[in-house]
Amino acid sequence: MRNSTGMRIPVILALLVFVMDVSVAAGALVPTPEQQSHDVSEDFDDADLPPLMCGENVCPDKDRSPGFPPSGSGWPVEEPGWWFGYWYDMDSNGMDDRLQKIIAGQRVSVSTTSITGADGFPTVAIVVDYSWHPGSDDIDAIKQVLFNHGWQEEGSWFDPLGILDSIVIDHVPVSSLIDIWLLDGVVMIEEQNVIVPLLDKATRGSKVRDSDIFDETMRDFGYDG
Repeated sequence: MRNSTGMRIPVILALLVFVMDVSVAAGALVPTPEQQSHDVSEDFDDADLPPLMCGENVCPDKDRSPGFPPSGSGWPVEEPGWWFGYWYDMDSNGMDDRLQKIIAGQRVSVSTTSITGADGFPTVAIVVDYSWHPGSDDIDAIKQVLFNHGWQEEGSWFDPLGILDSIVIDHVPVSSLIDIWLLDGVVMIEEQNVIVPLLDKATRGSKVRDSDIFDETMRDFGYDG
């Protein structure tokens, strides 16, 4: 009887450790009161989207079919037509729905580098996507549009990407977005996403056995995860 009891104790302890670990893991999946869930459909319901306006009229549909690169531009490095499946373009017009709401005055810029533009509104940070790999003429054309709307090159981020068919820009005046959208070769204007840390609070991990790979040094300093 004593041997039977002695065998059960380690098994019970092991089960307790397992249950505790599962409980901790399950608790980590429950949102804390400090975290606010975001309903993507709230921002991107096609029925709630304002029309894209070109002056006083609704902008005509733009032909965004993959095209041949003009002289000075390169062949695309990305899969042609990817922009037709872009998640944040529910009305499939080539303008990020979040930017479309900003243009309509239903939303404000979330750019962490935003300043007050020449139009009096907070500037936005965008990614301009092309049907081809943008060349020097494309760069000159988009810069001219930006300058026409009071964009200041000094202190602004303007980066034609080598690995994508895109140009990354910040301090972009809201008033310039339609003119950028109208440029030849532009197939999508995206709002730059803001990176938010989500792992600033982590449940302390449990180490169930000694390891030759993971030592105790970091735990001695209070780090876990």
